[in-house]
Amino acid sequence: MQLAADWFEWDLSTHTLTVKGQIPNTGFLNLSSLAFNTGDHTIDNVEKVVFTDGAKTGSDADRLFYAMKELTSIEGLEYLDTSSATNMEKMFMDRTRFTSLDLSHFDTSRVTDMSQMFQGCTSLKILNLGSFDTSKVTDMEAMFASCTSLKTICIR
Repeated sequence: MQLAADWFEWDLSTHTLTVKGQIPNTGFLNLSSLAFNTGDHTIDNVEKVVFTDGAKTGSDADRLFYAMKELTSIEGLEYLDTSSATNMEKMFMDRTRFTSLDLSHFDTSRVTDMSQMFQGCTSLKILNLGSFDTSKVTDMEAMFASCTSLKTICIR
């Protein structure tokens, strides 16, 4: 069974959410706001997110992956256009299953809030922030709080 809209497809059998267009700007909920409830299938059950060419955040990427408690992998982050984002607060918060993230393709030139962006990513060891432009960021409070395994941050 599959659920779909103009910007996503959700394959319930593989627990894969494919994002293929403009993610609605729904405040802090974003992908987590998808009110899917088809029996045992809720956004909590998503194990994999795949971004395809054309995937784009709005200005608010706050808590983008927040309710995806079973999320183990994200593919195609290089296709996620973040050039409109001003808020990345809690974007990856409490995603405890990632050991590495490559965000080197993120355009953060408009972002002002990165607070708690990686807070609680307790298994994260390697983080590539190679293209991060933080010149407009005014809030980085607890950005890496409780990242107890983090050993390497690539910044260039």
